[in-house]
Amino acid sequence: MPMSPSQRAESSSGGVYKCIHGPRVAIRSAPSATAAVLDTIHPGTLLRISEVLGGWARLDDDELWARWTANWPRWPKGVTEDGEDVAGDQALPEKAFILVDGSQVGLKTQLLERLNDAEAQQARWPFREAMEIRCLEVNLAARRKEPGAGALLRKRFVDAALRYVGTPYHRSFHDPASSKCKPGSRLKDAPLFLDHMQLIQKAVEDLKQDFGFLLISNCKPQHCRRTLPVSFEDPEDCEPGDLVFYEELDEGGPSGKICHVEIFLGGDSGTESLGSMAWNAHSRTKDMDGVQIFEDFRIPKESGKAGYRYHCHSIQSWLLSE
Repeated sequence: MPMSPSQRAESSSGGVYKCIHGPRVAIRSAPSATAAVLDTIHPGTLLRISEVLGGWARLDDDELWARWTANWPRWPKGVTEDGEDVAGDQALPEKAFILVDGSQVGLKTQLLERLNDAEAQQARWPFREAMEIRCLEVNLAARRKEPGAGALLRKRFVDAALRYVGTPYHRSFHDPASSKCKPGSRLKDAPLFLDHMQLIQKAVEDLKQDFGFLLISNCKPQHCRRTLPVSFEDPEDCEPGDLVFYEELDEGGPSGKICHVEIFLGGDSGTESLGSMAWNAHSRTKDMDGVQIFEDFRIPKESGKAGYRYHCHSIQSWLLSE
């Protein structure tokens, strides 16, 4: 005589399970239909389960870790995926449960089905790559602590950014249909455009395994600045690769908003920087558009335009992936 869904749920052990109920099934903080919902899954989703008791499956530790921390490379501390600041890291749930026995909520079917050993071997657990990357991440984190590793990564960051010199700022400055178009430009269909913040993001992305994180696509300079707690009053304390943030000052106001960022280079003049500006943004571009090296990170005040206050921040916390 075949077992009922309830009996099958009670007798099942741990292993790889597949969601067979739709449109969605809740993962909860406790084995109760009224417990807080931590996440939801859909038909076909695979999960690793440690045990099934009382019709509820408990997610195993690997599944728990991967499902809530698999956004790898990590976002820097203090910034969430939507660009908002947070006081601290979101706590990882200690336990998570998912209902197997649908009869407990008035359904006549199971919500999950255990794969047999052969099926489990063939199935690709969606977080397998996350676990592999996690191991790589741990090894790279240890490597970043080695003597000289920080200085080497700092140089590689600068070199990565320098490779983008000549990349245009934004398509609109090269579109003949735009009033902002640079006269004679033929870069409308260039393969890549980078503004000041995107330049930083791209250089970090190119070294994501070394840094151990990414800067989110909509990260703004003020959010980026908050991930770098070490700052300098004197720009002479900057090392190549450190970031200079530009605070645009309102006329007569004590403070303004962070609106621009560049990479400090130093160079022969000791004040060189690498940044991206539109060709007509300021006379310092000399009509060059996009990513370029500036002789001086300081932006001279022009008549009728706001002045700037400069905030220099060390990238040391990035080098250590802190």
